[in-house]
Amino acid sequence: MSTDTFVSAFDVFANGKGAADPAKARALREALFSLRNEIRQKIDRGLSATEIAAAKSLLSAAQTAENVVENLSA
Repeated sequence: MSTDTFVSAFDVFANGKGAADPAKARALREALFSLRNEIRQKIDRGLSATEIAAAKSLLSAAQTAENVVENLSA
């Protein structure tokens, strides 16, 4: 994961959907995209059966979070 400053959806949308800082929203989307890619890479490298189940759950959660941020940014 990136060593950049952490940005949360609460920070981005604290003042409502219309008042979101586009730069913060973009940073959040990029962080989620990066997280998804990192999880996929770990899955592709091979994990145990219990780790793969957890990784797939994390991948699904990251995708859901990315979709939420995308919809709120639209």
